[in-house]
Amino acid sequence: MREFIDVEMSRRVQHPDGFVTVPARVARTGVQFYRAFELDMTDGDPMRVIGVYRPPEEVFAPASMATYSGTPITNEHVGRVTPKNWKEKAVGTVVAPHRDGIYVGADLIFQSQDALDAIDAGKKQLSATYDATLDWTAGTHEGMAYDAVQRDIRINSVALVRAARCGAACSIADAEMPGANAMSTRRIVVDGIPLELDDVAAATVEKLQSQLSQAQATIETQKTALASTVRYGEAQLTVSNPSAIQAVIDDQATRIAQLGKDAMTPEQRDAMVADWVKTLDHAKRLMPKIVTDGKTCAAIRREVVASMYDARKPLIDAVLSGKSLDDADEASIRTAFAVLASSAAEPAPRRSDPVADALTASMRAEDAAAKGGGGGGRDGAREHAVTADGLPDPDAARASWVKRQTTRLVRVAAK
Repeated sequence: MREFIDVEMSRRVQHPDGFVTVPARVARTGVQFYRAFELDMTDGDPMRVIGVYRPPEEVFAPASMATYSGTPITNEHVGRVTPKNWKEKAVGTVVAPHRDGIYVGADLIFQSQDALDAIDAGKKQLSATYDATLDWTAGTHEGMAYDAVQRDIRINSVALVRAARCGAACSIADAEMPGANAMSTRRIVVDGIPLELDDVAAATVEKLQSQLSQAQATIETQKTALASTVRYGEAQLTVSNPSAIQAVIDDQATRIAQLGKDAMTPEQRDAMVADWVKTLDHAKRLMPKIVTDGKTCAAIRREVVASMYDARKPLIDAVLSGKSLDDADEASIRTAFAVLASSAAEPAPRRSDPVADALTASMRAEDAAAKGGGGGGRDGAREHAVTADGLPDPDAARASWVKRQTTRLVRVAAK
């Protein structure tokens, strides 16, 4: 990481040959602020402000202090100084680095007339270029929060500048040398207006600007999200309209609750099937020709009660309490249907009639023999009538037998 530190010069010493030595403070401890891009950070907003703590044990570490001695001075920042370009870029040399309270003090020897002319014209700030590593351990120093700790500081050069560069890399300003009255200042731009502020104030304003930019970006993101819509059926619901969304949620909750009420339990299903079977049984018994396909139990009960109204009017009127069939509710029709079913006697099964059974069996045998011998036989399906339960009809069996015997006697007499 390469950074810059800005300080104000004071107290010149003129050498006989024209060189000038200036005591200065070129670095300090404490929290300083940088722009993210100045720290070679490529993620996030490059203009966001990063607080970096420079602890005394790092700033005054012997290995770091040794790199100040013999460091070249340049007129403005001209890039990294190396032995290959020193002759073209250097205008002086840093000597005698030492600790001065919270500052790194040093003597700066200016050996270029161009640099001395610039100083006479008012260019008095210094910006040290150095390499360092960042330990991303956040904390607070003297009430000021920081995001990282600067370590392994190594100085490359010190540049003579008129004002601090834009961004946090130029916001690092050390205190004045003894005898100076003004703090180091630098120029920043706020809403297009250039302002000359001391370094602490400038860093504070820049941090507030960064926070404002982040807040504005967040607001824009939220506005975009609120302007979006969600689809519900054919409707488009705007996210920014919570009342419409709540109405949809309430409607769905009501529907779900109703579905829960309508859901049939196994017990309810069994009861429904039993009611269906019972209704069909009673309906067929009360109204044998009724067609039940595609009809509900309620419709079947109402049809049966209507078909029997004329025959059972007093009973049905009593159950319906004077209401007409059209006006009667389902509960009343169900009651009337139950009363009709209970009042209709179940057909008693026919008991076996040995005589009728024997006569029918005899006649069937005769008919079968006659048919097999080519005698022509008789219409057994007509003469051998049976009841609904499949047994021979007693009356029909006796009548058929008497008729057959009479016909036989008439034939014998005729011979």
